Amino acid sequence: MNQAGVDMLYLTVPVDQYRIHDVSAFNHNRGNLPYGTNPDPWGMSANGQPLTGRLNLNRGTGGRIATVDLDRWGLHVQMNPSKMVHDYELTSDVSAQIDQVASMLSGLTIDVDIKGARINRIDLTRQSCMDQPIQSFNGAFSALMGRRVKQRIQYPDGFEIGNKSKLAVFYDKTAELKLNGVMGPPNLLRAEARFMHKAVGNTRSGVGLTTVNDLITIDPEYLTDKYRKFMMSDIFRCNDGLQLTIDYGTEVHILRALIDHHKTVSKALDIYVASSGLDHLMSSFGSIDHFRTVLKNMGVKQATAYRQADRLNGVLQQSRFIDVQRKKKDSIANSLDTLIKTFAA
Repeated sequence: MNQAGVDMLYLTVPVDQYRIHDVSAFNHNRGNLPYGTNPDPWGMSANGQPLTGRLNLNRGTGGRIATVDLDRWGLHVQMNPSKMVHDYELTSDVSAQIDQVASMLSGLTIDVDIKGARINRIDLTRQSCMDQPIQSFNGAFSALMGRRVKQRIQYPDGFEIGNKSKLAVFYDKTAELKLNGVMGPPNLLRAEARFMHKAVGNTRSGVGLTTVNDLITIDPEYLTDKYRKFMMSDIFRCNDGLQLTIDYGTEVHILRALIDHHKTVSKALDIYVASSGLDHLMSSFGSIDHFRTVLKNMGVKQATAYRQADRLNGVLQQSRFIDVQRKKKDSIANSLDTLIKTFAA
């Protein structure tokens, strides 16, 4: 089984659960204050140094393996457990990396139980070398509707979809490695499931983890299962039918003429899809979600627009099945099927 690895961790320890002896190694950000104004202290080091503003050390600077911040809300650590082991291979075993970070914090004169730190963000990740260039999946990415989606961002070699709590990020890892001077395998597509804030601890719809200790004692298969369920239900929406800027030009005029002529939206859509094809609809309007918005902007009743969008989702799912049977490899539906089998199965 292609296990999900841990690609990023954001950790927080409250101010009353750690102690720092000497802050002289840290950079000091005083905040946006008027000239000559000193920030109010929010604490004191064991050596009697006032703790003010934000104290920071970035990952990579001086060979450090994690980013460390201190402010009035606590101690914050950002680390990438997989990258600490390999440039691009993934790991779900983070125990050794946590111990390394604990040693680094001790070297910075910080007394803390990092295993008790709260997890504020965790990125669970899978990756695969694809048979085609990553850009060939852009049509499939644009076809994703997702569940409770607030943002959809298309990049030349990637895609983001999700909200403030849960986000899926697809990107060309080979291209990223090349920019950093690392030779990786060709067409390496990475798919991150990013859980943030309350979604980290939510057992039903998130990961169900609270502290670092929870993470290092959990079965890796548990993480893979949480990743798979998120991708399957929230991103690809296989449980309720597959999904899919807006061009308000020719296609909208054609649609309007068909609706005016046939008097019903369903009949007009049947004719449109039959004559143009589902892939043409997807490439013209970007997604079924956007297509639904177009219908509403054309004066179609909201209930009708939603009903027709759901119907098109069903058609796309059937198209995906048929394309697979026919071994058609260049359609959006087949590309979606490949992504589902690779990252959600």
